[in-house]
Amino acid sequence: MRASHLTLAAALAVGTLAHAQPAPLPPDVAEAARAAFAEAQAADDRGDLATAIERYRFVQKIAPHPNVTYNLADVLRRKHDVRGAIREYRAYLEEAPAASDRAKVEKVLAGLEAIKGDVDVTSDAPDAVIFIDGVRQAGAPPIFLEMAPGAHRFDAITPLSFRSDVEQVEPTGKHVARLNPPTRVDGNLVVSGTGWLDRAELTVDGGKDRHRLAERLLVAPGKRTLSITFGACAWSKAVVAPAKGVAYVYLTVAGPPPPPPPRPRGKPAADAPPPPPCPKGTFAVKKVTFPRPP
Repeated sequence: MRASHLTLAAALAVGTLAHAQPAPLPPDVAEAARAAFAEAQAADDRGDLATAIERYRFVQKIAPHPNVTYNLADVLRRKHDVRGAIREYRAYLEEAPAASDRAKVEKVLAGLEAIKGDVDVTSDAPDAVIFIDGVRQAGAPPIFLEMAPGAHRFDAITPLSFRSDVEQVEPTGKHVARLNPPTRVDGNLVVSGTGWLDRAELTVDGGKDRHRLAERLLVAPGKRTLSITFGACAWSKAVVAPAKGVAYVYLTVAGPPPPPPPRPRGKPAADAPPPPPCPKGTFAVKKVTFPRPP
């Protein structure tokens, strides 16, 4: 699938990016780009991937073209620079939206984007109970995990405090989630949720007080109605706040975040498409039990 030198030479004769207005390159720039492209291919053929990457990047700067971007992505992939390859494959698809190999590139890209990253979970609170994406962890920190790319929620609950963090896990990345709770955070109810819900708002029993998601709240014991809103989407759940201890409430919303509602610009057209449906949310409620001190 690697682009040929002749293909690049023909492209340089008429312009740069496929979606840009054709503009002839100065002869000296075109010649330098052809030479660097040939050097990159020669370096790749002899296994010198570092030189190939450097030469392709040089061509990108002086005469950008989708063929160069694709070749750079391919070399980065074989050099095991997964995040770099993902970036360049995405750029290639943007530069050449009608590329004949689009389906094959999308398949390669999907495979790279699914590679897990390493996450270390630490805490300076020995009595912390750790939840990751709403699931209680069996062991105490440090906890070492491989996790799928994306935003993940990490919650640490102690008898006297609470700390929450969202970690954006990258393919093959190494991440540390440091869950060091402050000395004291009062409350009998912890309400948390899917990582991208970080900017969601929470209300209790329809009250005027608005809270951020992933907070520890002190509410009157008994049945309470929680309402969580994110943009135009809302989810609600009736829970029982305990008189003693802590209840942990976690909202899981599958898929990517919903698009923000469009800003109103006059009267909407009669044939305007309806807004996309809000993703389904699932609540889980658990009583938090803390390990006995040794």
